[in-house]
Amino acid sequence: MRVAVIGAGVGGLVATWLLSHNHEVVCFEGENCAGGNARPEVIRIGSSAVPFQLGPTYFLPKNYSTLFAIFRELDIATERTSMRLSVVTEDGQPSFISPGLHPLRVSPIMNRKGLENINELNTLLRRTAALLSVRDTATTWSSFIREQSVSEEFLRSVILPIGSAFFGVPYEKLGGISASSVLLYMALALPSLKNGFQIVRGVTGGTDAWIRKLCKFIPNETLRLGQIARGVNIASSSRVIVVHDEGEEAFDHVVVAAQPWSAAELISDKNLATILRGFPSFESEIAIHMGPLLELDPNVWSPSTVIAGEDIAQLTTLANNEFKDGIYRSWVTDGPIRPTNPLYKRTYRHLLQVPQVTIQQRKVREESRGGPVHFAGAWTRDVDSHEAAVRSGVEVARQLGSTHPFLSRTIKTPNPYNFGDPIEYGTKNIECHR
Repeated sequence: MRVAVIGAGVGGLVATWLLSHNHEVVCFEGENCAGGNARPEVIRIGSSAVPFQLGPTYFLPKNYSTLFAIFRELDIATERTSMRLSVVTEDGQPSFISPGLHPLRVSPIMNRKGLENINELNTLLRRTAALLSVRDTATTWSSFIREQSVSEEFLRSVILPIGSAFFGVPYEKLGGISASSVLLYMALALPSLKNGFQIVRGVTGGTDAWIRKLCKFIPNETLRLGQIARGVNIASSSRVIVVHDEGEEAFDHVVVAAQPWSAAELISDKNLATILRGFPSFESEIAIHMGPLLELDPNVWSPSTVIAGEDIAQLTTLANNEFKDGIYRSWVTDGPIRPTNPLYKRTYRHLLQVPQVTIQQRKVREESRGGPVHFAGAWTRDVDSHEAAVRSGVEVARQLGSTHPFLSRTIKTPNPYNFGDPIEYGTKNIECHR
């Protein structure tokens, strides 16, 4: 069977790796290197070319079970990292500091009010986890928070800034986001009977290290880096034409591993394209800059620091400590403090995790069922994450009959990260001919 994969991001690469075991696969990628959001940006500083990770840098082993299964398959080393978080005002005063894995560095919150804040946050996180356990994507943040006994001061100074910073949206937009998503990553990190106490881990050498290793297992002729797919024309239920820079080619199936709004511009099926355009999104800006945005007390600074403004918050993290003042990355969407003379800046569009997303996913599934077009990427799952993207690639490979040994070794039960109906795009159990 001949399969085209459009997009060499995380989901597309995993699908390409697994499908190329027993199918003829061509992966089209407009950029000159693979990895999507996991691909580092190389910035020249003086005479040095320094790579910076713009995507995720830490993972929870139990909740990212598919990803860690691939790490084991590829013999990728991981290391313990910190998930400590601080929330500060624009003038650098701490509103909240999580204990994280550094119990000796919590002096600013060792008072009654600080302990009350931690207790209130833990309560919210456990109630968020309860929403996850029943697969609730319909309850919005505004309706959820009205039912909680949270002080207005704590909500305004800590909770809203955390949600705003991690989603890259103003406080007012948080109200319509699915409540199970606003504090999701912190809720997953809570110790539980099911997952125990999880140690947050990052990939040794940077997140892209596993992408580079994965590419070594994909035939060179399979990855067409720098070749842009321009269109996907569905000729029949078993034939699809991919139009690209150098002409057009026929395939039995196509896996579109691009964001829904980008996929909409490729697909010839007007109904499917309309559904894909209906996914809600929001634009944010990320910047790499020399030195911190605020000079903070060492006991206040955390690897992830949220700066709370009047209407929006921003997240800033240490990206590289090999230079004198340190180099930081900040999601600065109209944030309270904008870096001067950034080394790098980019506006990006991301999925806005509102209840409408689940509805659109179901529509895509129904419209594409039985056809030759399939989808991979975090947006096809429930949460915009590395695990969701990886899992989507695994699922589409299974649907298209991959016989890669990895598929027989991976856990087939639903991932604890996932909620909502299992998503199966296109046909399933396709007969495979090598």
